[in-house]
Amino acid sequence: MKNTDRNLPNLIKLFILVPGFLFIICLLSINIFDRFVLNGTLGLMWVEEVTVIVMVWLIFLSTAAIDRQEGHIKISIVAIPKRVNRILEDAVMIAFFGFLLWSTYELLPKVFSKYAATGWSIKIGYYAIIFGSSLTIFCRLIKYLPERFSKWF
Repeated sequence: MKNTDRNLPNLIKLFILVPGFLFIICLLSINIFDRFVLNGTLGLMWVEEVTVIVMVWLIFLSTAAIDRQEGHIKISIVAIPKRVNRILEDAVMIAFFGFLLWSTYELLPKVFSKYAATGWSIKIGYYAIIFGSSLTIFCRLIKYLPERFSKWF
């Protein structure tokens, strides 16, 4: 890996997103083989729940990587100076993810449900929202540090 490739978005893609999607594909392939070839002999009832949980985590971890590399859709209606646009965009994104973080944190004490097959708390998915939102806010704020501190991000 080149030294320029070692930044947070590329590391998230390389070490979390790609293995995560491969894990989901393998789990679902084993589950399909079990259901249609082995007639459910392995009894893998938990596969759907685990793949949904992993997918939720991958989605919210990818928000930081996609946002940092500006891989999302943007619509410009009014032409404003680039620096002002950047600061305004950062403020709006931090406010959005801050609201998402706060509202999820406020919701957590009210969640008591569990997944049926695994018995895990449904809070696992909400933790993904908290972690992904925090990481995205951090990546937005790190741009305002001097270059020597933010070169890895």
